[in-house]
Amino acid sequence: MDKKRFLIISGGNEGADTMLMLRSFLAANYGSLEKAPMIMRYLAINTDEFADAQYPEHIRLKDTEKLRIDISDIQRIVNDSQNFGHLTEDLPTEYIVSESTKRGSSRTPSQGELSMRFYLSDFSKRLDLLLQQLFDPQVFPDPGELCVIIISSGCTGTGRGIHLEVAMETKRKLVASERNHRIASYVLS
Repeated sequence: MDKKRFLIISGGNEGADTMLMLRSFLAANYGSLEKAPMIMRYLAINTDEFADAQYPEHIRLKDTEKLRIDISDIQRIVNDSQNFGHLTEDLPTEYIVSESTKRGSSRTPSQGELSMRFYLSDFSKRLDLLLQQLFDPQVFPDPGELCVIIISSGCTGTGRGIHLEVAMETKRKLVASERNHRIASYVLS
């Protein structure tokens, strides 16, 4: 029997924590992540450091499963419209330059969204690599359906800010590849 394929993408702290709880559940129920009756690939995106130290080593995310988007250049992006105007053209200035942004808080959707736009090519490259692994004909001769699950928080923060950009880029890639897929998007509250 062929194993089902899943790509789990999380945004922000809540999304990453949910991903880690899923990994814990799979390991506890099947003995290890590798013994689960499905093929899982993971990508966690965050503006904060990944806080997974409370999980056992075999549950923690590997470096290749993490994408940290740096918010330190937000003000430079906002101020340098000549080089970065394409990132901010459809966002109102008051949305981008809020008091939270000026203070450097990463817990605002505007920073998450703007950072994701700035790092979209990094995400796109990571996504290409994961899709290549999941559709490798030598590993998976049957090109069955891929289920992509996107998890983030609906509260204020990175997850809310990047959710739509991540979903749109993922959908664009899968439609362009003409691969059989299904995308489920979950916003936690």
